[in-house]
Amino acid sequence: MKTTIFKTLNLLIASFISTATFATVWTVSNDANRPAQFTDVQAAHDAASPNDTLLVTGSATAYNTLTLVKPLVVYGESIDGVEFAKTRITSINFRRLNSSLSSSGSRIYGLEVNNISFDGTFSGYAVGEGTLNDFIIERCRITGGGSTIYQYDGLSDLTFRNCWFETGSLTIGFPNNSNLSNLIFTNNVIDNWSFYSAYTNMEFNGNIVFRNNLFINRTSNAFNNNMQEIVLENNIFYRAEPAGLVNSTFNNNLTYLCNN
Repeated sequence: MKTTIFKTLNLLIASFISTATFATVWTVSNDANRPAQFTDVQAAHDAASPNDTLLVTGSATAYNTLTLVKPLVVYGESIDGVEFAKTRITSINFRRLNSSLSSSGSRIYGLEVNNISFDGTFSGYAVGEGTLNDFIIERCRITGGGSTIYQYDGLSDLTFRNCWFETGSLTIGFPNNSNLSNLIFTNNVIDNWSFYSAYTNMEFNGNIVFRNNLFINRTSNAFNNNMQEIVLENNIFYRAEPAGLVNSTFNNNLTYLCNN
């Protein structure tokens, strides 16, 4: 029995090492004083294989739009430009290339982004083929513009963690909202930001959760009243109105200097 267990563990470890060995790290910089393998982040993506890593150098100049159609790990250098140069990408789009390859499984760390969008449709798309799943967006600054999660066939296991949402909005639109599951916002600072539903009276059935976030400086409602049945736990609302939700669950939240 012990021999079997150890053999299984050894196989798992060997498999992990083998996978890690074949993943490649690519460097990107649009700063001539800090040369890298690529100057354009989309070109680096296109050259990478699934599960590779992109290291994107901070710069005074923003990088253009990055559209992911394969699972990648993307690291930026800084989101505030204080100790290190800020890594700013105008937009990041999570997409699907075809029925068998998509951006599902991607991880994004340490970037400032103006717009983030999710859409699993593709050329030749047929109903049921456009699912997306398993994303982590962490320690990013998402600022300005209007980000969107627009997904026909299903989006699951998307986590925004330790991010700074600043002066903008996120619109969530699902013609069939039952296809959304496990959308988590946790440990974020949400500064003058609002969340919208693209469709009337959307019932999310507890599949959107806001936990341990700080909402600040939203002069109108942080949510619109088309968003229904979401969960909010252990959040702080400071000058940010938690009103605008219907049939939603509030547990252990604090409000201060709010009108509603």
